[in-house]
Amino acid sequence: GMCCVFFGLAFFNVGLNFGLLPLGDGAGEQMAICFAALVKQDRFAVGVTIILVFAFVGTFAAQVAEPSLNVLGETVERLTHGAFRRTWLVCVVAFGVASGTCVGVLKVLWGINIWMIL
Repeated sequence: GMCCVFFGLAFFNVGLNFGLLPLGDGAGEQMAICFAALVKQDRFAVGVTIILVFAFVGTFAAQVAEPSLNVLGETVERLTHGAFRRTWLVCVVAFGVASGTCVGVLKVLWGINIWMIL
């Protein structure tokens, strides 16, 4: 059993390093290039909007796909006898995390002090 776990984690790490991380690096580089080009054209607001939409959608999708959040949603739905739906919990949490990510992006872009946000 331990060997299977070891090899499974090793293959997962290889896939992460050679598949997902280069994809994320490439997407980040292209977003930075796009943003810089828009700033040069005096279209800062368009660049910020694109980055915020990308950050919101990516974070929202990652939270909806999070297995532990779905398990929590199923547990809450079962304990409340269906009064609180799993999909509602998952979407509300995903919306909150995605909104927080957008606030963080704005903090970095505009150099806002963290104490102003808190």
